[in-house]
Amino acid sequence: MINESKKEYSEFKDFLLKDSDKVIDFGRLNKPFQSVLYVSESIKTTISELMPNWFTEVGARELINVTTGEFKINEILKVIVIPDFKNRKMNKLINKAKIKEETDDDKYFLSFINMIFRDNSLYNSKTYIVTAAFANTLRTYCYNKSIRFDGILYTSAQDRKGYNVALEPHVIDNHMIRLKKITKEIIRKIDSSPKYITQCKTIKPKSLDFLNNKIIW
Repeated sequence: MINESKKEYSEFKDFLLKDSDKVIDFGRLNKPFQSVLYVSESIKTTISELMPNWFTEVGARELINVTTGEFKINEILKVIVIPDFKNRKMNKLINKAKIKEETDDDKYFLSFINMIFRDNSLYNSKTYIVTAAFANTLRTYCYNKSIRFDGILYTSAQDRKGYNVALEPHVIDNHMIRLKKITKEIIRKIDSSPKYITQCKTIKPKSLDFLNNKIIW
């Protein structure tokens, strides 16, 4: 969550699903009016993924506040993996799940798909139309085959060593994950390249009110 107005995020709902009628744009794995919760496997990947939202508005050496949440998994999640064999961190996950490239056709297809998934939306905003369509094809296949899935895991376009998961609404609705921690990261844009940012300071809230789902700063 990008804190551009200096107003503190004070409610847990700010870190959960948007109402579908408020989703007006394509995202990496969603079309307009389709709500999913995007999460990343590390704080570095999270901040990198948020860059397109603020990069063009922030000058070199300027500071920006990014408020992030960490979730605890309450139930085992089943996710569709779009394998990226060039991503070392994802490769550890792929090997654990025993996902293999079976044929040359598999290698070509996955290489092509991940080339699109690694396409930076800063320079090609239409890439989301393609990746969202591919994701919804996977969803439709699983629905038609009655295959349960809780999200889709894919490589990060902004942090080539990280990966993200787009979680389905039922994961939130059924409390399969819960908000565990909130931090505010003060980061500095180093220069004109979107690859160069640095974390300057981490601010923790005074407390989290889990009874009323409030953040006390």
